[in-house]
Amino acid sequence: MSVERNKEIGRLWFEEMWSKPDFNLAHKIIHPDFKPEYIGIPKQGSELVIHEMKYFRSAFHELNYTIEDIIAEENKVWV
Repeated sequence: MSVERNKEIGRLWFEEMWSKPDFNLAHKIIHPDFKPEYIGIPKQGSELVIHEMKYFRSAFHELNYTIEDIIAEENKVWV
């Protein structure tokens, strides 16, 4: 994937998926095998992320991220 595409995914993650929230976008940008070891629930991929978004937003209803800068190199993106 190109650096510009990776930056776009980083932007979508915060501005669209988490801030709005846009749960449908998770199905488009989250790899089906995504499963961090530190999350101990029996889900993975977009279903895991949607679960986490709903849980987090239940405590922070007005959550809205503002991106200050996006930096990318090959397969790494800092937002």
